[in-house]
Amino acid sequence: MKASAPVQSTSNSLSNDLSQRLVVILTVKSAQDLQESLDRLAAQTLHDFDVFVWNNHRDQVEAVDDTCMRIADHLPVITVHSYEDFYGRGSQVLARRLRLRHGYRYVVFLDTGVPFSQRLLTRLWDERQPNTIVAARVWRSDGVRIFPHIDAEPGEHGFYANPCGAIVDLGLFTYTQYWSLWPQRYWPLHDAWMSVMAQALSWTIVKSSLAIRLPRTDEHDEDPKIRALWGEFNASFVVPQGGRYGEPLYAGPLP
Repeated sequence: MKASAPVQSTSNSLSNDLSQRLVVILTVKSAQDLQESLDRLAAQTLHDFDVFVWNNHRDQVEAVDDTCMRIADHLPVITVHSYEDFYGRGSQVLARRLRLRHGYRYVVFLDTGVPFSQRLLTRLWDERQPNTIVAARVWRSDGVRIFPHIDAEPGEHGFYANPCGAIVDLGLFTYTQYWSLWPQRYWPLHDAWMSVMAQALSWTIVKSSLAIRLPRTDEHDEDPKIRALWGEFNASFVVPQGGRYGEPLYAGPLP
């Protein structure tokens, strides 16, 4: 299936200081959830950042734009609308474009509908590391099983990171192989793909000290098709044995 090109709607222009920090928000549910996320961002203790919204919902284009415009005086936001559901992959595509075009070094990913504190950006920015994903949700392995997963402790290395509430070195998305090796059937598993590719490139995944309430993956992926994809993905790309830091080894093609 050929993907249609996203349509970009600019609510406000980019800041002139391209060294500023980058936040990319993925719309998961309603425009009301987006309003709450933007209000929380406007109240952050760290204000030196640019905000982009990747909107996956073609039926909410007007609502998303209106929501962003209402907060424009307090928080300039640029919206990018996709007329197909690219899942979280779309926000990664956007982050890559912003890195290549504007030179951002790090990105903080957020999903709408997830509450977070006023110090989220300050905490994640302080914990950033090159060639690293630092995330609020990280899994580690006991060296034998993938599921049930084991949550990592703050500062501990793992094999899986949820992008929501994570700060990522944007260099990860500049590798051509990151995109060329990604089978389209696994686009919904953007979090798993980011994690295994980070391992393939010998990058590090670290649990943040940040505490935010994320939906459990087991609860979020109730769709039987998504659950089946997880099973296929694990069989194709993850070997249940200890690798670096005790995480499962990446079993797919190396970049």
